[in-house]
Amino acid sequence: MDRIIPATRPDWVSDDLFPFESKFFTTPSGHRMHLVDEGAGEPIVFVHGNPAWSFEFRHPIKGVRSDFRCIAPDHIGFGLSSRSDRRRDHHPAALAREFTALIDYLELSDITLFLTDWGGPIGLEFARKQPDRVKRIVVANTWCWPVADDFHFKSFSFLMSSWVGQYLIRHRNFFVNRVRLRYIVRLELSRVWAEAADGRGCEASRWLSSLDGNS
Repeated sequence: MDRIIPATRPDWVSDDLFPFESKFFTTPSGHRMHLVDEGAGEPIVFVHGNPAWSFEFRHPIKGVRSDFRCIAPDHIGFGLSSRSDRRRDHHPAALAREFTALIDYLELSDITLFLTDWGGPIGLEFARKQPDRVKRIVVANTWCWPVADDFHFKSFSFLMSSWVGQYLIRHRNFFVNRVRLRYIVRLELSRVWAEAADGRGCEASRWLSSLDGNS
């Protein structure tokens, strides 16, 4: 029985912005994991973080699918994948098991792992256990060391798992409206500072002024 099947997706997903065929993998635990699988050649597996899904890799997939096989799954509870009522199914360790099940089913080798955010520990768990199947690792905005004793991570995890954090996430879209927005602004500030250092201070000044609502 084929555990990967094509399927329709919600109308809110733009075919113009996300011009790929959606497929769904039935995991060993019975969840439906959404993925895109485009192109041919050596596989590049894009592993997203939180809060994100395979949509964030649309541009690199379009750029390299003529030379590589591009695979981008959505973790369980993210994007177009199914949700679970059990909180532990959304923990990184569980997500790593589901991710490994997909890679094993596809029988991939010579893999390039492209890892962002939570995708770092999730993808590196696979690389740690099956290093002979990984050819390259691209690490972008993630971490690869224990954080159990790190106050920043412990406090943030405690807040997000509390009833207050869950309310903010589910009813106020807190991750997108606050956490993600701060990250985007930080990236833009880095770009602006780089341009200012490169002698393009006028453009940098205009962008900074726009943040304050000035003309």
